[in-house]
Amino acid sequence: MNFYRNFSMMRKKEGFTQEKMAEIFGVSRGAVAKWESGECIPNIELVCRIAEYFNITVDELVLGKKYTNSEITLEQVSTKLDEILCEVKKNNNSNLYKVYCSYNVETFEDEDLADAYFSWGCEEAEKGNYDKALKYFEEAVARGDIRSVDLIIDIYREITDLLKNQENINLYWEYKLQMARKMQECGKILEDEMKRRGVPC
Repeated sequence: MNFYRNFSMMRKKEGFTQEKMAEIFGVSRGAVAKWESGECIPNIELVCRIAEYFNITVDELVLGKKYTNSEITLEQVSTKLDEILCEVKKNNNSNLYKVYCSYNVETFEDEDLADAYFSWGCEEAEKGNYDKALKYFEEAVARGDIRSVDLIIDIYREITDLLKNQENINLYWEYKLQMARKMQECGKILEDEMKRRGVPC
């Protein structure tokens, strides 16, 4: 069940905070946080309301478009993960933090382009095209769109969750290492953004 990932992705795509979601659905912010951590899911009536709010089906919200048994086989998942891992290895030397620092985020002029990359990343992530989604989100971050940092981490978590079900344990740990490196880069970006905005770290 992918409710917590799908809900989190839809919330971030709309640019809403957990507090705003709690207000919309008449629950506490803590309840929304638990939904997104996978600790619990709302009752069926609330799930229907959430799906209707985001203009998607309950199946899409709870299961996700990409992972119903009728749409994808284990072999296809394995092939896709191999492709993603190759892409990660190929770009192993590209450091998102360095790219981010090379842009002048104080006065970046590509706000429209950053929004476009963010939207394209969301579209590709919803289709399950994680390699393309990561590229778009990284481009968005480089142009100062900090929203994309959360989505980059969400995608890495999604991929590592898929890898847990694969027989190749080396592939899982190799990708886990790549995820840890990317999280470190994203953490530096968030720290810089907080300093820029005068928020104590």
